[in-house]
Amino acid sequence: MIKRLNTALITLSFLCIPLFAGINGMSALKEDINSQVQSANQEIENALEVLNERLNQKLDRVDAYEKLYCNIKGQNCENPSAFTATDENESKDMIIHKLVGGWVGTNHSLNQQPEPNYDFINIDSQKAIFDAHLCLEVHFKTSSEIKFAKPLYMDKTVVFCALESGGSGLIDINLIDDNLSDGSNTTHLKVAEGLGGWRCFNPDNNLGNAGTAFGHDSDGTRVVDKIDGVINNCLAHKTVDLST
Repeated sequence: MIKRLNTALITLSFLCIPLFAGINGMSALKEDINSQVQSANQEIENALEVLNERLNQKLDRVDAYEKLYCNIKGQNCENPSAFTATDENESKDMIIHKLVGGWVGTNHSLNQQPEPNYDFINIDSQKAIFDAHLCLEVHFKTSSEIKFAKPLYMDKTVVFCALESGGSGLIDINLIDDNLSDGSNTTHLKVAEGLGGWRCFNPDNNLGNAGTAFGHDSDGTRVVDKIDGVINNCLAHKTVDLST
């Protein structure tokens, strides 16, 4: 009887090995995903802070912000001549391909700089929703640009736009530019405090997202856990398209 019991326990232990290995593997994958997204969040917050500072300094004449990240072939690096090997490796591991920020549209102020070199805002049929607003376009890498790419971010794009401090909506360049006939509103001079100062547009069907928003599965299920940062605005508020 004892021998039979020992044999049964040994058999059960072998049967359970794949289960435990699967659990451990899923846990490691989840940690890897969260780490990648958290690192991207820091880069995004840094860029948003720059835009915030430039708004305070120049109002309707905000200089464009642009930053590129190396792909696995060492291409598309920001200031490659100034890169160290460590810089390049960190850039290669970053899931972001490109950050571009500034005012959207150019027909608002006599003093405004040329519109930033947006890639996906410019070609989207619903670009008008961003017009006259202070935004940051975030485009993520494809499977050809980063090792072990995850479908939840591959070739996805999200857009952050600044919310004015009065709480009524997005900052509008027409309310702070030199054309006084548009009126003015001092709440549009400053981004609302905290992470809530930036609305994230994360659609399934616009910005080239091909039916699945950043951070979600094809069935709409959220893949990434809550991230402590502004990128959580995208994960928590994905939409079907830009009109919703």
